Amino acid sequence: RREILRCALIFCPLWFAANALFNASLSATSVASNTILSSTSCIWALLLSKVLLNQDVMRWHKLVAVCMTVGGSSLIAFSDNSSDGGHTLTGDALALLSAFFYGAYTTTIKWILPSESRYYMDMLFGFVGIINVVFMWPGLLVLDATGLEPFRLPSLQVLWSLALNALIGTNLSDVMWAKSVVLTSPLVATLGLSLSTPIAMI
Repeated sequence: RREILRCALIFCPLWFAANALFNASLSATSVASNTILSSTSCIWALLLSKVLLNQDVMRWHKLVAVCMTVGGSSLIAFSDNSSDGGHTLTGDALALLSAFFYGAYTTTIKWILPSESRYYMDMLFGFVGIINVVFMWPGLLVLDATGLEPFRLPSLQVLWSLALNALIGTNLSDVMWAKSVVLTSPLVATLGLSLSTPIAMI
């Protein structure tokens, strides 16, 4: 449990930054661009896997997969640049920064919790939730006071949508993803998420 708590304490700020930047980029670029540019996290997963985990990630098939992902991301970025100037460039930059934090927290899980059989991923995300509730909520007051993000209580309909998204879109998907990171590798799990790109473009 101490190892899981330690992992959660390191993981939480990285996870929070990645998700906050990802969601912020949605307001400044298209969903397809956001999804594809976020997939450049495979570069950071590749580099950090080599540095932190000392994994043999420089095999040709892995490098080809990373290059294909980055190539598609670059095409989308240039397309956005030509179509809508600085507005989408801001969103693209936020998505790319989110990708870095994603690569960092993906590798952190494998680095601290190398064996899936010894640890419980649902407990990890339980600790992450507790840390968010205890330490992250004062940020709402700062955002409200500065006017960057005025705080309003959501309607019942919006609250149900948020709860459903938290359960399926965040909790369930993150637990399954975290297990895949530990069972395979940060790079394989990250590349696997690129399958969400065709769905985002529909």
